[in-house]
Amino acid sequence: MAKQVEIFKEKQPFDKPILKFVFVGGFILFAYGYIQQVYFGKPFGSEEGASNEGLMWGAIISLVLTVAIQIAKLETRIDNSGIKFRFFPFHIRWRSYSWSDLKQIRIRHFEPFDEFGGYGLRSRKGVWSFAVEGKYCLELFKQDGRKTVIGTRNPEEARKTAKHFAGSKVKK
Repeated sequence: MAKQVEIFKEKQPFDKPILKFVFVGGFILFAYGYIQQVYFGKPFGSEEGASNEGLMWGAIISLVLTVAIQIAKLETRIDNSGIKFRFFPFHIRWRSYSWSDLKQIRIRHFEPFDEFGGYGLRSRKGVWSFAVEGKYCLELFKQDGRKTVIGTRNPEEARKTAKHFAGSKVKK
């Protein structure tokens, strides 16, 4: 088997400060409430206090989301075999589309909030979007009629590389 050459490689961390602030803040709030209520006997929330289990699960979920946001990243590769991507830690394995799987590829301006309701893993009307930042995307039209959108910070480099391998399948 011949070694494949990676031509385009991009890593985009999901480093939205506002999300980190919200999830860390949530963790601190729930942990504080749990400690106040369980260890010091001071009800947290209302006169009766929130349930201990609710406070504990709120802290755990906030902590898990904080860690997930901290380690999340969108990775994209374009090479002679096709286009591959993964949104770690949600995708451990790479998702790949060979050039023969793709009918058309567009690299275009992208409005994640208008088109999909925001960044992250999103689906709207059967179209999946994977984006962490930026205003450009690779729009992949598959032979079976489905479509996938992958965010990129380097639209010109992605276009040049895809054009090199896929030729006329790449549209403006």
